[in-house]
Amino acid sequence: MLRAKTRASLAANRPGRKGSALRHPRLPLGAAAPRRRRRRILSAGVIFALAIAAAGPARAQEVPGGSPVAPSQRGAAADQALGAALRQLLDRAPSHLLDNQPIDFASLRRFYAGRGNRPAWTGSDAARERATLALSSLAQSAGDGLNPADYRLTALSAPPPPDAAGAAARELVLTDAFLRFAHDLRLGRVAADEVFDDVHLPKAGLDAVGALETALQRNDLARLIADLPPRHPEYARLGDALKRYRAVAANGGWPQIPGGDELKLDSDDPRLVVLRQRLAVEDAQLAPLPAQAVKGDLAAALGRYQARNGLAIDGRIGAKTLAMLNIGAAERVDQIVANMERWRWMPRSFEERYIMVNTADVELEVVDHGEPILLSKVVVGDQRHQSPILRAYAVSVTVNPPWRVPLSIAEKEFLPKLRRDPNYLFNENIVVLNGPEGDPYGQHINWQRVQAKRFPYLLEQLPGPKNSLGGLKIEMPNPFDVYLHDTPLRRLFARAQRTFSHGCIRVEHVAALASLLLTGDKAEAIPDLEAKIAAGETLNLPAIKALPVYVAYWTAMEDADGTVGFRADAYDRDGRLTRALASHSRLISLLKEAPRAAAR
Repeated sequence: MLRAKTRASLAANRPGRKGSALRHPRLPLGAAAPRRRRRRILSAGVIFALAIAAAGPARAQEVPGGSPVAPSQRGAAADQALGAALRQLLDRAPSHLLDNQPIDFASLRRFYAGRGNRPAWTGSDAARERATLALSSLAQSAGDGLNPADYRLTALSAPPPPDAAGAAARELVLTDAFLRFAHDLRLGRVAADEVFDDVHLPKAGLDAVGALETALQRNDLARLIADLPPRHPEYARLGDALKRYRAVAANGGWPQIPGGDELKLDSDDPRLVVLRQRLAVEDAQLAPLPAQAVKGDLAAALGRYQARNGLAIDGRIGAKTLAMLNIGAAERVDQIVANMERWRWMPRSFEERYIMVNTADVELEVVDHGEPILLSKVVVGDQRHQSPILRAYAVSVTVNPPWRVPLSIAEKEFLPKLRRDPNYLFNENIVVLNGPEGDPYGQHINWQRVQAKRFPYLLEQLPGPKNSLGGLKIEMPNPFDVYLHDTPLRRLFARAQRTFSHGCIRVEHVAALASLLLTGDKAEAIPDLEAKIAAGETLNLPAIKALPVYVAYWTAMEDADGTVGFRADAYDRDGRLTRALASHSRLISLLKEAPRAAAR
């Protein structure tokens, strides 16, 4: 995953003069956006409502016709009544409370059993402060790409119930909402394997009940809340980007550039004014108004935009660049939210040294102690043969690897070619492992009679210049049989879009990657590897230490300087995940409405 600023350096970068603000606000970039795990600020009205709801009734009660009840007596009686009401609700386990949303009573019973059925959010100033903090976190959850409506804020923001039964119901609802919030923020609103069938990542877990119990015992709920989100700096930067892009979307987004003939920068096309406005929303260096323009600043800004967004840096507003420019700000918000959700599927921390392949960005990087030490272009699976999301371990390097042809490729691609040309296997140096004796290339097989659905032969391409794996293969066992390898088709690395494989990942600088595995240095083993490739013998060389390999799909990346780069959603993973998140929230809403409908 190359840094956005690394790519941007490939484009011309002449700073322009800053101009007056447009109707479409420009995104604040650079040092103005502090790096943090900061919590968003609520409106004063919401804060006030939550504080009132958390505080509960405060006036002294009086006995009829008599003197006020002593505070200690009133407090003890209220605590006893609330404890009894909690026990009753936990025993009865009604299908819904307050807002008809379903309740996880199994978790609630476990939580309150550990507290002797004492309330967690009322009964003392400290408890009420915790309640205010918990409610505030739920209300601000949109800043982490979550949906605050999933956490019962309408019910919890209502005035506190006057009786013990109502107060107990509210206590349980707040605990249930916080436990769900903790799960969603730590692990994700939806599980990866609920959305995709090609994900293989370490299974993470969270004992939300135990974590909340510990936090309350230590009187440190704030630390628990701060520790829930992913720790990766990329996630925190996406949170910054989400806030800014939401602000742009709320203000109407950015202008759409009309189609038609190709827009040329050296013309007097009136669409150039719109192009300048559009680019200026995301580029602080570009003056938004033509009157403030500096010669060449629009071309430089276009180059920066193309570099930042993984496009060919050609200075032209071609079809792909125009389509990228016209993706709306609201869609970018959804894209950022989808990427933040995928970050929650990742391990809490990466190893000291690891390989990260970003299939959306068609780039690979080896990271050592947080810094990239090797960058390489890659070719990944096409839309029909998508590269998966996974973590595996690179354990060895195969020199001069043979290629066992997958049955699906033999059936769908090779068989039609063999029916046209029985010498196809011979020309490609592919042997039939279980073919007729004396006919290694199947030249005497009647391929017209072979049925694709019952393809009986095992095909293997021998090592050599035509071998699809090239001279080197990185072995990384995984359920999808995907690996990193060399390729004879090196011209494909020159293209901006590099989705041409059947799912495996071709690496431009595969020799340097193999050297890192074998020696720990990206150059040391290259001469020896080249000699072994030239010798032609197939060898398997063990890595000095297995290296973790992450194959991920990042389509939104904010760099440390505040610039945000987006990538095309070639696999529709953003689209599918966005729909799954919307369905998740819709399901919660439907479950909430179901008891009401039944009551009617």
